[in-house]
Amino acid sequence: MSNVVELEIPKEVNRKIDILLEKENRRAEDLLLEVIKGSIERKFERFNDSFFEVINTKGSGLTDVGRNHDKYLYEKD
Repeated sequence: MSNVVELEIPKEVNRKIDILLEKENRRAEDLLLEVIKGSIERKFERFNDSFFEVINTKGSGLTDVGRNHDKYLYEKD
């Protein structure tokens, strides 16, 4: 199943998209879907990265992550 999405793209971004479309001889739908999928995959990979787990400490009660980030990254419980 797929969804149709309407998106307003800033002129500068649209200009770059047009350049890529011409260089790669592709349809806008294919290029944009590729970019969206790649971005989503990178974001999902970050969820499993211990570095980003430490950064995402909102609501954890940790108040010293900036000072003690090595401790949280490399010490095992």
